[in-house]
Amino acid sequence: MNKISPAVSVIIPVYNAEVYFSDIIKKVINQTLSNIEIIVIDDCSTDNTYDLICKYSASDSRVTVLKNEKNSGAGVSRNKGLLVASGEYVIFLDDDDFVEEDMLEKLFITASEHKTDVVVFRSQFSDWHTKAPTNTPWTIREDLLPSADVFSAEQIQHDFFRAFVWWPWDKFYNREHLLATGIFFQEIRTSNDLYFTASQMLLANRIAIFPEILIHHSISREASLENTRERSWQCALEALTELRHFLNDRSLYSSRGKDFKNYCLSFLKWNIDTLSGQSYFDFFDGARKFIISCDINVSDIYEDELSFFYEDMMKSSPQEYVFKVRNILFSRCRYVEAEWNDAKFQLEIANENVAIANKNVEIANENIENKKDELTAHKKLLETLNSEYAVVKNALGSERRQNSLLNDQVEDLKVKINEIEQSKSWRYTRILRCLIQIFR
Repeated sequence: MNKISPAVSVIIPVYNAEVYFSDIIKKVINQTLSNIEIIVIDDCSTDNTYDLICKYSASDSRVTVLKNEKNSGAGVSRNKGLLVASGEYVIFLDDDDFVEEDMLEKLFITASEHKTDVVVFRSQFSDWHTKAPTNTPWTIREDLLPSADVFSAEQIQHDFFRAFVWWPWDKFYNREHLLATGIFFQEIRTSNDLYFTASQMLLANRIAIFPEILIHHSISREASLENTRERSWQCALEALTELRHFLNDRSLYSSRGKDFKNYCLSFLKWNIDTLSGQSYFDFFDGARKFIISCDINVSDIYEDELSFFYEDMMKSSPQEYVFKVRNILFSRCRYVEAEWNDAKFQLEIANENVAIANKNVEIANENIENKKDELTAHKKLLETLNSEYAVVKNALGSERRQNSLLNDQVEDLKVKINEIEQSKSWRYTRILRCLIQIFR
């Protein structure tokens, strides 16, 4: 019997993840779409991660376990997983993400209906310690995208490299399209996904957006690679260099060069502003050389902030840049603090108004209760009066009936008296009755 090909291949590189890996693997195993394969690549973990993965594989045939020969990074692991994947679609997850259990079903339906090369979906950050969510609307810049349900990369007219974020875990790929491009992840420690993800999106002819949040990406985890970039600062420059080579090799630099230059400024600024120690100085020097190699014209820069950054990189020393950024941050802090104090004051006023409103509600409720008591008393009085009225009404009816009987008797007597007065005996004895009256 032929084995049914999986609908989706889920590729998860892991390293020293025994504490938290069970959270994501259980969510993936329990997906509402069951026809999937789960490819987990252990990057030579030094804890019990590999044994843990093997336990899940032993209990679920859909879980495949691979192991790198040496610790090589997520790029190598993802490439290894992609080469053995057999699903119609592929998704790359990190080992500490939280996913919705209907994520794969929703993405598969969307991709199948629209015949997409890639579906990009909404995500949010989740603090590793507090689990507090942070919205990330900037991961999909709808203001830069066509309004069509399905569109190509070519239809994104402006600022292509900031329309999305170049990580792989919020994208759902057609596997055949991925392999046809011949593009794989860079095998570098960090930023290994920038070249792969951006290049794949540039070559996509059918892109769709799924508007729901389906993944919660962990941040603020101390052991995460994104928190140890000081040891691999040069990887960001290697990623940009490789992406520029791709644009030139595919004859895309003439149409995307300006977008690329603006993205480089934005990406390099973020790296410089978030590095510290000797890595900051080393990266600053390397970033300046790279910017010079891009031959950037000031008129090509889209935003004032990037123009200021470009000018600083061309004219300032690393020390001068730090002090300038520090002063800017201090100014922003003071501005934010002033806004915070104003908001706090407004909140206090609002709380006072709420307290007054609550008091008024309490008074109104008391008045309502009093009115209810008065109404109850009136109802009881009305019931008593109605009862008394019924008694009086019954007595009055009885009196009326008795009075009617007396009237009938009076009428009968009048008739009898009249009959007597009209009789002969009454008339003949009239003189006698008069004499009796006289002699009384």
